[in-house]
Amino acid sequence: MTAFDKHISINGDCTSTYSQCGQIYSQQGETEKALQVFNKALELDKTNSEGYFHRGLIHYNKQIWDLALSDFNKTLKYEPQHPEAL
Repeated sequence: MTAFDKHISINGDCTSTYSQCGQIYSQQGETEKALQVFNKALELDKTNSEGYFHRGLIHYNKQIWDLALSDFNKTLKYEPQHPEAL
């Protein structure tokens, strides 16, 4: 993750970097770190459908249904044809 950390330190407002970093944390099973990173991405861009989708997946896997549903609905709000959220 050091390359991502370095990129974020240089380009702190790059939401795609945060989303990619969050996905990697999630795949590694580090869901709390992933949630923090997705939250930061969404703080920078409230219309980031990928951030909502992947955060929703984490909530879904943790069986936090209301938060998962909220994130999936926001995914579709900002990207109505999101292939995985449909």
